[in-house]
Amino acid sequence: MIEAGGMGESSVGRSGFVSIKVKDSLNSDGGRIDLKAGDSHGRMQKGGELMISAGDGMNDADSGDGGDGGDLILNAGFAHGLSYVDKGGSVLEEKAWQYSLSTGTGKQGSSGMISLETGSSDHSAGGIKLQVGDTFGYRNGGDISLAAGLTSSSSMKGGTVSITAGEGASDQLNDGGDGGDMILTAGQAKGADKNDNGGRFSVTGGAANHGSGGSVEITSGTSNRGPSGDVLIHTADGGRNILSGSSGSLSLITGSAHLEPSGSVTIASGNSSFNNTGAVSIKSGDATHGSGMGGKISLENGYSEKGSSGSFSISTSKSGGSSRFAQTGDIVLETGDTPRGKTGSMLFTTGSSGNGESGSFELAIGHSTSNHDGGSISMKAGDTIGEAQSGGSVVISSGDGKSSGQYKSGGKGGDFYLSAGLGEGHGDDGDG
Repeated sequence: MIEAGGMGESSVGRSGFVSIKVKDSLNSDGGRIDLKAGDSHGRMQKGGELMISAGDGMNDADSGDGGDGGDLILNAGFAHGLSYVDKGGSVLEEKAWQYSLSTGTGKQGSSGMISLETGSSDHSAGGIKLQVGDTFGYRNGGDISLAAGLTSSSSMKGGTVSITAGEGASDQLNDGGDGGDMILTAGQAKGADKNDNGGRFSVTGGAANHGSGGSVEITSGTSNRGPSGDVLIHTADGGRNILSGSSGSLSLITGSAHLEPSGSVTIASGNSSFNNTGAVSIKSGDATHGSGMGGKISLENGYSEKGSSGSFSISTSKSGGSSRFAQTGDIVLETGDTPRGKTGSMLFTTGSSGNGESGSFELAIGHSTSNHDGGSISMKAGDTIGEAQSGGSVVISSGDGKSSGQYKSGGKGGDFYLSAGLGEGHGDDGDG
């Protein structure tokens, strides 16, 4: 045992200290200090422990300032050389079967902090690497777990986990440098079987007993002068050989609810003060080779077991411009062209009703004011340039009364009305 000399324990002044130092070297590497616990050769025995502990703050009678626990400082050597190859020393842990690094506890104050940081450098600061060793036996690879502390105090919240990439702190006008990237990647599966899947990437907000669950937010970076960053969410391509699988699906789904409304899904582009706003585009995939069909787009409102189903609305926004050239947006519904086969049909149909009135179908043009004609409705069948072929027909018919009742009226067919517009003006040219 090596103890501090002098007074040993001290009730008034500072106790003695122990210093172990190797002499300096002028022309070679500095000398080394080895602290090593004893080996064990006995069966089922372990080697000796190496314990380095800072001193406790033992005063538990003073509620004002009983004193702090001592710091444990592991400091690698500083490189005073002027060359970029003169690197500061590293802090290394080798061949550790189990390595534990923990701070001291505090009875009333905070427990100690663990800080892992590399030193600053004019050339290139050192990195920090946390890596679990490889597993070669028939076992899973080791885990890395980062968890902030819980709190049992009311009105407080648990600790935050913050991971931030480095800044490009130069403010030079000519390429001041970029901010560091944040890359989170799940593990690769290199097995040859179809069940050897890549690791899952999961981001989940915190659960709650009575309040709202935690939100999940993905936000791109802002910019003072340039555009803000993009947010790209896409699945990877499927394999390119004949036996490869399809690409992954992309689903945006809100959770179900029991007594309250379920969450909404909103896809919207941002506002713009002095320029065009961004477009919203929904497009299914193309079949670029072979005879496969292009992807289908299906928009369907919600079903209700006992109430009304949801409404389906397509509308352009109003225009706030005062110019006569400012108009509201168009709605265009059209099927695609084809060089040989039949083009797709367009069908507008309301649903059938088992015990009520079926829905109406109405085509109406909005009112026109300020000395302009009302809008027209034009219905035209398709032309043909084929020899001995007929142009398309236009068929407008009212509904049939299809009841086959024997004792009451079987119903009558619907009426058919054609009427021209009413001219309500009092002048000579106010014709209907």
